[in-house]
Amino acid sequence: MCEITIRGHITTFDAFKYILKFNIIILRNAWRGIDKMVHRFPWWCMLAIIVFSFLVCFVEISKARAERDSYNKKNVQLSEKVASYEAAFNK
Repeated sequence: MCEITIRGHITTFDAFKYILKFNIIILRNAWRGIDKMVHRFPWWCMLAIIVFSFLVCFVEISKARAERDSYNKKNVQLSEKVASYEAAFNK
């Protein structure tokens, strides 16, 4: 394990270098953990991906249906208005 000690004042540029370095270390360790989990439990990971995909698809399809229904409702309302205007002006 690497020990990093910061003594005194550092410049902003050096601080950003440390931030970048530590973010890379965090991402690398997270990737290694995910890789180990996928190699240890491949079927569970595939099942989790399938379930997650099913849920996302279900939510997106539900949103699309709700949007379609709202447009159908607006279309019916506008059709009724047009019909009432036609009835009023065609007397």
